[in-house]
Amino acid sequence: MAVAFHPLEEYLALESGGEVYVVAEKLASEFAAKAGLTAIRKIVHFPGKKLEYANFAHPFLDRAILGVLADYVTMDTGTGVVHTAPSHGAEDFATGVKYKLDLTTNVDESGFMHNGLPDYEGKKVFEANAPIIELLKKRGVLLHAEKLEHSYPHCWRCHNPIIFRATDQWFISMETPLQGGTLRSRTLEDIKKVKWDPAWGEERISNMIATRRGEPQSDRALCLRRRGLVVYARSRWACGWQQVRPVQRNKIQERNRHHRCLVRVRLELCRRPWPGTEPALPG
Repeated sequence: MAVAFHPLEEYLALESGGEVYVVAEKLASEFAAKAGLTAIRKIVHFPGKKLEYANFAHPFLDRAILGVLADYVTMDTGTGVVHTAPSHGAEDFATGVKYKLDLTTNVDESGFMHNGLPDYEGKKVFEANAPIIELLKKRGVLLHAEKLEHSYPHCWRCHNPIIFRATDQWFISMETPLQGGTLRSRTLEDIKKVKWDPAWGEERISNMIATRRGEPQSDRALCLRRRGLVVYARSRWACGWQQVRPVQRNKIQERNRHHRCLVRVRLELCRRPWPGTEPALPG
């Protein structure tokens, strides 16, 4: 959907073989070597901020790609130009919101890709890498490909890699006026009436309710994660949890009892409106 440039870094326009390439100045030599460029001529250099709102052609889709600015673009490897997918990562999402990019998610809940070309349509995300690389080769737009080792988030239960997807979220203001106080004060009062197992869960959720702020819809809002039940069920049954040996499963369940406890409490808060209020929740 976009390509990000660092606003303060210097970039070069390099000419080679009748083509012009834009690359970060600090990475120009490494890029030229890996791409096999010869007879290179430097045309001009400029700060990354000059490419904000520039339009680029997508390598294989009929789509314009917007040039955006982002401080998270690094100069340690690559080209200094970073692919940005607003629906697949927190930093990318924030950039997408800033530049009003399309936030549609074309990866479903099972990790399959949709609305693309036949080369990768219906394939799982991690299985689509190879056909997309071949597609780039066929189109004559692939300059270099290599494998990199880096850290990556994994499921804390089955240890499989996680796919980030943007999903709809609902928020409610913690300062909503209620009879006898606000949603925040009434929630804190009712938390004290609950028997907690383990006992330290009471302090944890009390602190969360007391300090909750900074969500997108309000400076004092609580995210009503109505998808919580689905996410919880899938994390247990769809990600390989059934393949865990019974003895090991029992140990994991004992170690993570508080996660299930907090999920149940959160769903209960969502399903039971306070007297006199009927929050508009999705069905």
